Amino acid sequence: VRIAGHLDLAAECPPWADERLDHLEGVLRGLFPRHRFEVRDRWCGFRTATLCGVPWVGPVHPWSNLFCNTGHGRVGMTLSTGTASWLAERL
Repeated sequence: VRIAGHLDLAAECPPWADERLDHLEGVLRGLFPRHRFEVRDRWCGFRTATLCGVPWVGPVHPWSNLFCNTGHGRVGMTLSTGTASWLAERL
């Protein structure tokens, strides 16, 4: 099971990240009280996000052969495959 839940627009990992990860783990354990599981990995890090929330997908410059598919924020695992497919159709 993968859970995620917070997004901070900051230059570094916030000092309260461990508290948030503990909270998310507690919520998961509360949802499945009979299920025994171990936490294998906890992660706090940076994901590219745009201020408006809309990912940046397309050429770096109008005349460039370099394309980007970035800025999805915390929903990158969900949206990036769809935008990658959209971009591939246009190449």
